[in-house]
Amino acid sequence: KSVQLIPQVPAPAMPAPRVSESSASQPVGECLKAFSENCEAYPPLAVANTVGVPAVFVAFLVVLATVAAAWQGVAGEGLCAVVGLAYPAVKTFSVMEARLQDPADVKHWLAYWVLFALVCVGESFYREIIGLFPAYHPVKLMVLLWLQLPVTAGALPIFTVAVDPILRFHKEYIECSGGSGEYFRAAMMGH
Repeated sequence: KSVQLIPQVPAPAMPAPRVSESSASQPVGECLKAFSENCEAYPPLAVANTVGVPAVFVAFLVVLATVAAAWQGVAGEGLCAVVGLAYPAVKTFSVMEARLQDPADVKHWLAYWVLFALVCVGESFYREIIGLFPAYHPVKLMVLLWLQLPVTAGALPIFTVAVDPILRFHKEYIECSGGSGEYFRAAMMGH
C-alpha cells in the first residue's frame, strides 16, 4: 500500500490556454500526470512510484541537487561540459541531417560553437583565477543554456556584436593565409 504524501486536490474547471490553433496544448496537471505515469522509463524516477512519492517531486530534487552540486563546485565542470556539449551536439546533428536546412538554425549553431570554443580557450588560460569564484560554474551553466536554448537563442546576438566585427576586421588576412595560420604567426612574431 502506497502512502500519499501530497493530497490530491481537484483542479479548477478552466479551459487550457492555447498557443495556436494547430498546437495541442494540455493543462499542466495533465502533463504532470503523464510524466508521473511514464516515469518507469527513467530508473531513478521509477523509485518514486515504489516509495509512493510523486515523480515530479523526485525530478525536482534531482534538479535541485544538480544545481547545488554545481554551486559548490562538485561536478560543476563536468556538468557544464555535458550541458555545453550534449544538447548542442544533438541539435547540430539534427540540423545537418535535415533535408531542408533552416539558415537561421545553421547560423545559430555555428555561432554557438564559436562562442563555446572561445569560452573553452579562455578557461584554459584563466583556470586559476576562475577557481577563486565559487559561483563560476552555476553562472557558466546559465550562460550556456541562454546561448543554446531556442527560447533565448543568445548565441547569434552575442556572436554578431562581439565576435563578428573582429573576424570581419581580420577577414582579408585570414583568407590570405588560406587557413594555414600564417597571418597569426606573423602577428605573433611582430611582422
